[in-house]
Amino acid sequence: MNHPTYFHGGYPGLKIGEYLSPASVTGVRGLDDWASSTSGDIGKYVYVTTNMPAARLYAAMYPGKNGGTVYECLPEGDIAPDRDCDLAGISFSCARALIIAEHPITYSAVQWLRSSMMRASSSMMKSAAIAAKEEIVAVTGEGTLGKEKEAK
Repeated sequence: MNHPTYFHGGYPGLKIGEYLSPASVTGVRGLDDWASSTSGDIGKYVYVTTNMPAARLYAAMYPGKNGGTVYECLPEGDIAPDRDCDLAGISFSCARALIIAEHPITYSAVQWLRSSMMRASSSMMKSAAIAAKEEIVAVTGEGTLGKEKEAK
């Protein structure tokens, strides 16, 4: 029976045969510490993905100029969909995961991924600002966020 290949992008410097453990065990801050968690799962699980590009993206988000590392791993314990991930089938949680291979990412790949994220983030922020303005117009009937009232 074929099992999916799982990856984890994060903290650099771990070795094959070591375990990826949750922040509650290691004390190492992960992306879930900064993410907006609605499930209350912060620091309780290791997060893995079957999507190598997603793992590379997570590794690139690790602080430091060189980012983190992508580890190929074997999850242990129950594997469940990440309750805070909106993309089905991308992110999963588990109790811990055994590192079976390392896939370092290059400095240039880290920089490219980070600049791509910044462009996407900027575009999303612009879209959110436009949506917020449209909602204000819909609710208040004011097209320039209240300037019509000031002109009266």
